[in-house]
Amino acid sequence: MNPFDHYVKATLGLKYYGCYVDDFVIVHESKEYLRGLIPKLADYLRSDLGLVLHPRKVYLQHYSHGVKYLGLVGYELQRCDSFCSEASVLSNGLHVIV
Repeated sequence: MNPFDHYVKATLGLKYYGCYVDDFVIVHESKEYLRGLIPKLADYLRSDLGLVLHPRKVYLQHYSHGVKYLGLVGYELQRCDSFCSEASVLSNGLHVIV
């Protein structure tokens, strides 16, 4: 997924992105922006990597409803030492695409 990571971070310029193996999460304050991002991500995965997003495994919701990621559901963004450390500064107007 390394090419996809570079596409998301460098080309799309997304700041709040995390992945592990074949799961990823993107956090952004605009639900509409994320809604428009889903087809772009799907097109890149299909055309460049030969992968398909599973339609029932893409979630777009406000983070206060919980973030289902890696088989767990998180309900609060907290500071941690890895990629999510920046998430601690985010306001409660965020939406998540998983």
